[in-house]
Amino acid sequence: MGRILDMLPQLLTCEPHNDIYPILDFLLDEVEIPYHDVQKSILRCPRLLVSSVENRLRPALCFLRELGFVAPHSLTCQTTLLLVSSVEDTLMPKVEFLMSLGFTRAEVSKMVLRSHGLLTYSVANNLVPKLDFFLNEMKGDVAELKRFPHFFSFSLEGRIKPRHAMLVRLGLSLPLREMLQVSDGGFESRLLEFQFSELDLHCQSSTDILPGSVKPRYSTNATPIASISTSATPITSISTSATPITSINTSVMPPVEESVTSLFASKELQDDNKPLWRFLTVIENNDAAGGNKLWRCNFCQKEVKSSYSRVRFHLLKICGQEVQVCPKVTDILLDDLNRICEGG
Repeated sequence: MGRILDMLPQLLTCEPHNDIYPILDFLLDEVEIPYHDVQKSILRCPRLLVSSVENRLRPALCFLRELGFVAPHSLTCQTTLLLVSSVEDTLMPKVEFLMSLGFTRAEVSKMVLRSHGLLTYSVANNLVPKLDFFLNEMKGDVAELKRFPHFFSFSLEGRIKPRHAMLVRLGLSLPLREMLQVSDGGFESRLLEFQFSELDLHCQSSTDILPGSVKPRYSTNATPIASISTSATPITSISTSATPITSINTSVMPPVEESVTSLFASKELQDDNKPLWRFLTVIENNDAAGGNKLWRCNFCQKEVKSSYSRVRFHLLKICGQEVQVCPKVTDILLDDLNRICEGG
């Protein structure tokens, strides 16, 4: 009550029987708000108590019912705030703006019933700037706004622009609903899943170059990479015009055949829903400590302790661009592989 009186001090001088009771009767009898919800309506929009039934509330109710706020979509304690809006100055301009985009009256009705906030946003300061960005920068189709009118309820500077910029930078595209409705953490996780899913597809499409069928870039007389063993002829003796490989740092990189096998053929931790697992090995599973596990990166053999939801960020941080290169590891030179695993 103190908050309401701070907002509307004129209530202290109102005559309850003449000024307040008619409004309560209107909400109960005409709007048909349940008795136990009237208080919620007032708390959500105190201006109801100082609005004229004849000049403001009843005209707005008639307009909203014509727009479709009837039967299952009747006004509730959550939407009675629309009643304090002027039909001519607030409600009608929003409807006309949406119809100017090519939507029919029936389509506009469905949009505002799904997102009643459309009737409260400023046309000049909210709807127009967001529409301009959607059409000109995002190259969107207005038909998608009909499917997801909640687009206009999100902050242009705080959510729409930053997320669109991230998608453009990664060359990805998402429907508006998937782009905007999730939290920041969920959005970033979704982007990483997209990237790792793409890597997984690369892995699956590389079955023709899995161990046993590796085609080296050296001359046809060179020993195939996958068949090199510790007893084989030293790499430096391979006849080729390319710069010979002088050494392989085995302390940071497992044997090529084992490394390739762990990346492309391991079934131990493979999971269709978590393609990242093919790039990691669980060393220690400590579910009691918040689900954290000790992971080893199959690219560089470095270890990190984290939950699965966070280890994706660690993998990118540890390996950097190696994540994008390693799916093609069986088709690159040994010295390239050595340089990648050393972080060079």
